[in-house]
Amino acid sequence: MTLTRLLFDLDETLAPDDTLDRALFDELAGEVGARYGIAPARLVAALDGAATSLWDRGEAAAYAMRIGISPWEGLWGPFEASDDPMLAALHRFAPTYRLEAWTAALAESGLAVDGLAETLAARFAVERHAQQAPYPWSREVLELLRARYRLGLKLAGTGLAAFFDPLVISGDLGVGKPEPAIFAHALARAAASPSETVMIGDSWHRDVAGAVSAGLQAIWINPSGARPPAQHLSAVPVAADLRDVPGVLRALG
Repeated sequence: MTLTRLLFDLDETLAPDDTLDRALFDELAGEVGARYGIAPARLVAALDGAATSLWDRGEAAAYAMRIGISPWEGLWGPFEASDDPMLAALHRFAPTYRLEAWTAALAESGLAVDGLAETLAARFAVERHAQQAPYPWSREVLELLRARYRLGLKLAGTGLAAFFDPLVISGDLGVGKPEPAIFAHALARAAASPSETVMIGDSWHRDVAGAVSAGLQAIWINPSGARPPAQHLSAVPVAADLRDVPGVLRALG
């Protein structure tokens, strides 16, 4: 069957995510290190450990894992008030979590400076949210692709929403990739069959394996050139980034 529908992941496919987190962590840790005489890498490692530990003990930890919200995103994500009990739990938890994570990281780094944890927690949340934007090439490639395919997005954000129909938000469904239900929901919204649809994303587990299990084709965004974790899926086509996707789709026919 002719390919007519493309589904996209957002983070690290259409827009940077972990790379922005890491860069901002390094920037803030560098400022703290220069002012207080500690190794910036020590503070970053302490923050990573504290954030992960606290996040995993949070009341919405299982839900966050299910829909793909990481501890790092917890340090800046806009978790708004909601009638949904799990989203409401994230909204309540996030401010305390952020302050406790930075407080614990500073303590482990040997720093006890009044107000510093509050300042860093607030700065990271505000500055990281302000940095959220697509890769410079995303709009151009999406313009090219939507001339031939209908585009769907698995998570709204970064000002690219106008390119996509449907927008499928994991938090609205209470389930995320690689669960079959979210792929089934996206296909139903698009009135598309699995055989005419390609999932494009950077996560082997969530995007590639999840899509293939749901009957879709997949393209793996793999900038590092890593080997496929599952040998039986080694034939899945690979793109270094979104700019390679039009050529891969032409090869798929």
